[in-house]
Amino acid sequence: MIDRRWFLVLATPALAWTVGLIARPDPRGVAAELAAFDRASIPDVVTRTATSPRRPLDVVLGGAIRLRGVDLPDVALSRGARIPVALHFAVDAAVDSDWQVFVHIDAQGSSTPFRIHADHWPGAGRYRTGLWQPGEFIVDRFEQTVPRAAPGGVYDVWVGLYRGETRLPVTGGDRALSDGEHRIKVGQIVIE
Repeated sequence: MIDRRWFLVLATPALAWTVGLIARPDPRGVAAELAAFDRASIPDVVTRTATSPRRPLDVVLGGAIRLRGVDLPDVALSRGARIPVALHFAVDAAVDSDWQVFVHIDAQGSSTPFRIHADHWPGAGRYRTGLWQPGEFIVDRFEQTVPRAAPGGVYDVWVGLYRGETRLPVTGGDRALSDGEHRIKVGQIVIE
């Protein structure tokens, strides 16, 4: 019978080699990944023709991404209902990093502040911003549930892009829609 210590001494290099083989970096690089990505597999997310948002906007984030508009519900929502949202983006320049979308749905005038969060990766995680190419139009559709504890009233909808603690700055377009903290007010919803 092999002593347990010898087994570990012999097995450790084999295990390390196996893990290294599985987790080795992809030598193709970013340019190859961009070229190889099959955009045709996600026609609901990316197109080469402009989309038509219900509420047009024009806000530039980081000099590369343009928020062109938003689709929000135009009817009052009850607690437990789904909030369907679509953010319409245009890509003006190559995006150097992967950014997540943050969404803050804030109750107006409530004595107790109430916020609904809907942070997510764009395109349901299927098309991260590091893959976005100039000339593309991106529609980021997502839903969030109205919490049962949400007070009734009008809610402001704020969006932006972030990575860790950093938000992608508002660098152009209609800067009046920004709150100075790189959040963009895209509209309102009503909860009954």
